[in-house]
Amino acid sequence: MLLQDSESLMHQRTVLNTSIMWLAAPSVLTWEKMISSYLRLNRSRNLAMLWCDVESDTTPETLKQPVASLTPKLCVGIASVARDGARYFRTSVGSLLEGLTKEEREDIYVILFIAHTNPSTHPAFSEKWLENVADRVLTYALPYEQFKHIKELEKDQGSFREKAVFDYTYLLKACSAVGAPYILMNEDDVIALDGWYHRSQRALEIAETQSHLKGFPNCKIV
Repeated sequence: MLLQDSESLMHQRTVLNTSIMWLAAPSVLTWEKMISSYLRLNRSRNLAMLWCDVESDTTPETLKQPVASLTPKLCVGIASVARDGARYFRTSVGSLLEGLTKEEREDIYVILFIAHTNPSTHPAFSEKWLENVADRVLTYALPYEQFKHIKELEKDQGSFREKAVFDYTYLLKACSAVGAPYILMNEDDVIALDGWYHRSQRALEIAETQSHLKGFPNCKIV
């Protein structure tokens, strides 16, 4: 699904719904089942096995790729919060980057958002891979009163929806500031399908052509 932004989504950029290219990991699946399902879908890729040792503080060499160019085509934003007994953030991020060519990686600006007022609450924040693979690690940089409110939302389990909306908007604004013509907002508990990037590019080319035919010439990849 391709959505054309309104002014509230910053400068007429386009936000991609993750459903067009992702294999969601249902919440009922355990971590082990999620990895197992992924391996059954694509046994030729070893990404999940590389990353399943959550105690390791190393980054697979195949994921230590060049950062985005000065003119990326896509900003990918992923917000993550720590969850008891679940460690899938690293594999989710790795699935985005594994298999990309140098040129493809340079097309993508990756922002990983640790959505905690105290970032060290998230186990990934102290792991080296986070800085190794992200173009930017985003944390809260807010005025005092707003920061205080977010801290209160963290304590109130009933305010989960309000905080989730705030985090989405905060990350979306960070991606918009990058200046890429397209933005992909992704959850931290999904695995990217093999070949997601070139398939997405093809889908965008088709959407761009259809937009031109329907009289929307400003919807394009630059």
